[in-house]
Amino acid sequence: MLVTGIAFAVGTILNWLLRRSNRTFPANMVLTVMMVVLLHEAHTGFVIFSPVLSSKVMAQTIDSHWQPGMVIEVNGDYEPRPASISIRNRQLRILNGRRNNIWYGSTFPDAPRFLMMTSL
Repeated sequence: MLVTGIAFAVGTILNWLLRRSNRTFPANMVLTVMMVVLLHEAHTGFVIFSPVLSSKVMAQTIDSHWQPGMVIEVNGDYEPRPASISIRNRQLRILNGRRNNIWYGSTFPDAPRFLMMTSL
């Protein structure tokens, strides 16, 4: 975060000073370097927080307990669920899932009915 803040502050101030003196190309190069630093730091942040942001641990847990014929059931919205469930060709049931983005497609006549269950 510190490197990101410094790069953003220095890049913005240098760009502004160079543009005031009508030096467009160096100002654009400062912006380019600033964005490279910002993108590198964003990538570093994703690497650091990947155990929290990714679904790798959940996918490994599912794979270690998986037996043929088992079904994964998701309660609530489908969107925040990990993509690793659908990538691994596992059957998935959604409980109380008729809302947000999946609601519209679930009303189509050819939509699978077993995917949409409602709790009482």
